Amino acid sequence: MRLYHPSLLAQLWIPIEFKFGIVLTTCGQPFGLSRYTNKLGSYRVACLDYNSYVDHNTKVCIGPPGRVLHNKSPEWVQDVTKYNDKQYPQLEAAKCSNIRGSFFMPVIKGDQCIGVLEFAMTIPKDDFAYEMDEVCRALEVGPVLYMYIL
Repeated sequence: MRLYHPSLLAQLWIPIEFKFGIVLTTCGQPFGLSRYTNKLGSYRVACLDYNSYVDHNTKVCIGPPGRVLHNKSPEWVQDVTKYNDKQYPQLEAAKCSNIRGSFFMPVIKGDQCIGVLEFAMTIPKDDFAYEMDEVCRALEVGPVLYMYIL
């Protein structure tokens, strides 16, 4: 997989089922950095304190990982600074860390979404089609990644 961004964080959000709904978390999950910077590192640490939610009853989804898990379809954020904290709950952490663009990809196994991959970068971007295509190709390679995250 080739993603050409000098400052990129990739991290996995995993769903945890509760009676009321689903909580997605990055705690204890794999992540990678294109290169370490204090700002990318601080965004990763901040995400450990954030959860994304999907409510079983109302189908309300909070945050991009929740929406992607619920809809089983990717989402991209051209420029996080143009969103509000209801649309992007970790907005303040993203701004402080100079995160601008991001995209989220569902990890599908059978008919289930078993996780959400987030790719956050320090540049805004109008179109993440190339990057999303690269991630799809990498996920199709398959069993090694699935075994790793399960």
